[in-house]
Amino acid sequence: MKKNLVLNLTDYPGTPHEQDYAGRLCNGYAEWMPDDVVFTLNRWNWTLADASIAKCDHVLFTHRRTVVSAARLTGVTDYYDTVERDPKDRSRFLPAKRRAIIGSRLSEDDPFYRKWVGEENLPGTDNRNPVNYIDA
Repeated sequence: MKKNLVLNLTDYPGTPHEQDYAGRLCNGYAEWMPDDVVFTLNRWNWTLADASIAKCDHVLFTHRRTVVSAARLTGVTDYYDTVERDPKDRSRFLPAKRRAIIGSRLSEDDPFYRKWVGEENLPGTDNRNPVNYIDA
């Protein structure tokens, strides 16, 4: 059965480390953002497993349990080296391996976009895990 990858976004501006692999200065979601900005800022820096990603054709970007954008998923990058905050000491950074989404944002005319964007209380968006999978 096909799944949808669900990426739960923080409030904009999020704060990637200044050595962010993608060169981003910020990430996250704000109501004023068009879909291309949501995709460009937030496709980076995820922990994604090959077995789970292989089952997915689409990505749903959510913010506060509501789908705010959708994209077609064509793959993920190889792992790249980055850093993340130490959960025990937020002033320190630790090495990490992350991946980025490869794909394209969907337009408002796309049937998948119309079905999902605006959907509220999506299953899997009420926990602390920023990466989830739901049935397509």
